[in-house]
Amino acid sequence: MDERKQVQRITDKFSNNIKKLFSDFLEEFSSSPEGLSSHSNAQPVHDYMHQLHNMQKEDRTTLYVDFQHVQEYKQVLADSIAVHYYRVEPYLMQAVKGLLAKHLPDYKDDDRGEKSFFVSFHNFPEVEPIRGLKTVKVGQLTSITGTVTRTSQ
Repeated sequence: MDERKQVQRITDKFSNNIKKLFSDFLEEFSSSPEGLSSHSNAQPVHDYMHQLHNMQKEDRTTLYVDFQHVQEYKQVLADSIAVHYYRVEPYLMQAVKGLLAKHLPDYKDDDRGEKSFFVSFHNFPEVEPIRGLKTVKVGQLTSITGTVTRTSQ
């Protein structure tokens, strides 16, 4: 067998579709009514595009996303992220990186090379008690609650 034979790469169509939907969400979502600002010029306010610009100004690498906004935008996207989080997380980060490359090309790199960007979800609707976590939740996006009774160094 020829060792130099190229290995066939398999593409994850599901995750690539989620990446596209998430990218569209970040570009299009507006939490204000009708997507308009309160100013007289009535320009649309896109929450996450505004946050991407602020990330550059503040030199941050984490985009904070309200999960309720994802649900409002497209329930199938929210469900896919929640159930298949471990599988789609790298694609969500690629979506952020792609938008930064498209809209703020100078920000995706720094002195040390390419930056890594992250997505942090908050306002997740279901909160599980930490003692109630089961293996069925492995790989899913989960919000937990509990009490820290002891810490050590």
